[in-house]
Amino acid sequence: MAENTVKLTSDTVYNVIGEIPTSIKMNGHNIISNVMLNADNAGLSIIGTDMENLTINGEGLQFAVAAQSSSNAKVLISNVKKVDITGNVTNDSLLHSNINGAIIFDKVGLFNITTEKSIGLHAQGGLIYIDADAVSIKSKDENAIWAQLSNCSGDYPSDVKIKSSGDITLQSTSSTAVGAANMDSNVTDNKVTVDLQGKNIYLISEKSTGLLSNDFQTGKTSIILNADDVVNIKAGKNGIYAANGRDKGDAFVSVDAGKEINITGVQNAIYAGSNALVKINDRGMAKVSLTGNVVAENGGQIIVKNADQIGALKVDGGIYNGNNISIKYSAPTLDDRTAVYVANNGSAVFDGDKTEIIINSQSENDPRGVWVTSGGKVEFNAKETVIDVTGVGGSSKWGFGLLLNGTVGGSAVFNGQNVAIKNYQDHYTSQTVTAKAGSEITFNNTGNVLISAKSPFGVTAVENQGNITFNNSGNVDIVGTIVPSNKSAQTNVVGIQSGSSGAETVVTDKVKDFNITLSGAGVDNDGTSYSTGTYGIILDKDVKALINSATLNIKALSQQMVDF
Repeated sequence: MAENTVKLTSDTVYNVIGEIPTSIKMNGHNIISNVMLNADNAGLSIIGTDMENLTINGEGLQFAVAAQSSSNAKVLISNVKKVDITGNVTNDSLLHSNINGAIIFDKVGLFNITTEKSIGLHAQGGLIYIDADAVSIKSKDENAIWAQLSNCSGDYPSDVKIKSSGDITLQSTSSTAVGAANMDSNVTDNKVTVDLQGKNIYLISEKSTGLLSNDFQTGKTSIILNADDVVNIKAGKNGIYAANGRDKGDAFVSVDAGKEINITGVQNAIYAGSNALVKINDRGMAKVSLTGNVVAENGGQIIVKNADQIGALKVDGGIYNGNNISIKYSAPTLDDRTAVYVANNGSAVFDGDKTEIIINSQSENDPRGVWVTSGGKVEFNAKETVIDVTGVGGSSKWGFGLLLNGTVGGSAVFNGQNVAIKNYQDHYTSQTVTAKAGSEITFNNTGNVLISAKSPFGVTAVENQGNITFNNSGNVDIVGTIVPSNKSAQTNVVGIQSGSSGAETVVTDKVKDFNITLSGAGVDNDGTSYSTGTYGIILDKDVKALINSATLNIKALSQQMVDF
């Protein structure tokens, strides 16, 4: 590389790497480079006047732009109207930095990378920085952006920072669109960071993952997206995938925007695995739309605000914190039947003005609005909580609004204001609130509680084999309805059923009116456990029901003539 400063007097084409000066002033003239712009233990600068084009043809080169080996390896390109980098390189990426090298595109108008077979931008240590009016990086077979550390010889970071006053578009057809991976076991405290800031940010991976933060239990990885207006992430597998943090939160993802955040994943919208932390809309300014499942497992944590989700929430040994959340799920198969699943000591907390969990299933399964098992814990703190499940059912396929079971059991606590839990099951019994042995449900809310079971087949509004406490400072309405009302059920019509020794139902003196209203006639199939006739409350031996509400009102309503 020539060691001089050149001020261009005409448009220039570089075909030999040794002809490129260390400092170029474009002076209003365009550059086409058919060789690598390389800073290897040295510096390279190309400075424009905001009106020039820089075109780099990377086809067949080792890299298109590279800064490697030392802190002196720095490429600076600034004040250029348009940067266009294309082709497939012989190494892995068109832009490449390692160790303490730096590639900086500053005050650029349009920045574009297009390739079929190469990574668009790869930081393997050092810094790659882009400040442009608009950024587009697209790769067919590889990543748009990949930042990593591996086999480090020292304690240095790997950073990718993109800032745009307009749109940032990052796309891969076959691979992860944007990834941060820390695979270095030599140095334990180094960091890999991808930081994207723009007016709108669009990430697309047609066949793989949108955002990947994988720490491999070595250091820290962070991906941060912050848009003035909109973030759109669309992926063929996971919209966001974060996992394998060495310590809590070491595999980190944060997505924020001023207006909208839309995340779609065919497999999962969001996945947080071991020691991962994913924050969506932390500032709370955007409306969030999630299409796909949201999964927090093995110690992973997800925090999301103001979200409408189409898909299931699975908290399997993980942590979920939701604020103003709506979850709608179709429960499409015998196995995929639960809108919110909390298990294996996992924890889910719902805050805000409203929590809404809705299932409308057409499958002959036993749908479950909220299913807590194996030591799981769920807490509802919103001003209004609605769990509404509509299902088809089938032989021995009950419908559940809230189900707690398992050998270890679980707990559900309601600390908000008004609570409504509803279930309609067409072809089998509606059993809206169910606590199996070892489980506990507590209503501490400051408003009313409505539990509604509706079915042509049979209804048990509350089945308590564990412990259920009504400690809310309002009314409790437990409603069981056979439809149509002039038909008898095929099984029971029961308000509260409790048949396990040691089970306890408590209604404290904070409750005003405790109402059980039954419509329709149940049948008693010869004393079987699954059909016990019509009862407001039915208790087995060694079972307690302690009712201290201001009033207790039980009504069984049926027409005088019931058609059989």
